Amino acid sequence: MPDAMRIGLTGASGTLGRRIHAELEARGHQVDAFAGDVTDSVAATAWASGQETVIHSAAMVPVGDVVADTARAIAVNVGGSVTIARAVAKAGARMVQISTSHVYRPSDEALAEDTSRAPASDYGLTKLHAEHWVKRILPDAAILRLFSFFDSQQAASYVVPALAARIEAAEFGAELDLHGAQSVRDIADAAWLAARVVDALEAKVSGPLNICTGSGVKIETLARKLSKAFGRSDIKFVPVEGEANTLVGDTARYEGEVGTVADFDLDAALTRFMAERGSA
Repeated sequence: MPDAMRIGLTGASGTLGRRIHAELEARGHQVDAFAGDVTDSVAATAWASGQETVIHSAAMVPVGDVVADTARAIAVNVGGSVTIARAVAKAGARMVQISTSHVYRPSDEALAEDTSRAPASDYGLTKLHAEHWVKRILPDAAILRLFSFFDSQQAASYVVPALAARIEAAEFGAELDLHGAQSVRDIADAAWLAARVVDALEAKVSGPLNICTGSGVKIETLARKLSKAFGRSDIKFVPVEGEANTLVGDTARYEGEVGTVADFDLDAALTRFMAERGSA
């Protein structure tokens, strides 16, 4: 088992950050959550000075919020990453940058880390620019590109919580329009992804690394599985014609540098999602 480390974590109060924090503590690491503004260089430098490794998870999301206030998103997602990276460099610590599959353009082929990056969203562009800056400041930093995830604490604008809200509100036997029904996503729950983040950290990887299951599921299939978890097999989803795309990660580099990708059970994860949602 890897030695316990003192690990700094930004974004610890966010959906993913909470899961990373819990996973780190479960493995015996000492976690120091940054409570300040990631664009504040003085506060970031003082905080980073005591860390062995820093995981930079803080970011402005979701995609719609980035579109609504792009200048702020650039300041946080790009500027904040620069601030944290410079603070980490000054401290002589390691850095793990949490990035996203949004830096890739959807493709029918599994996306490897050396696939050409061409973000389709403003959010993806801010995260790609952040990657470039972190690599410039800390060439050996780990850049973890997380694919889609869900969590009971996510905002209602995300795919699974949005579907859950519609299913809950639907009358018996309802037919629900489903946009993007044929699109395919590599999706897991936030707890599973957080565990893979810590696996990568403990393996001391550097450079870009996909954090994903390596398997895709159609949005239509995801919706049906979620309705089953609700006990609502009466609901019918009606695909709406439109553009469909695929975003699935290649896990070869992960398997080579970290190890076999842990199994992920989507049905069990959706059942847990429902239980946590009901107790919230």
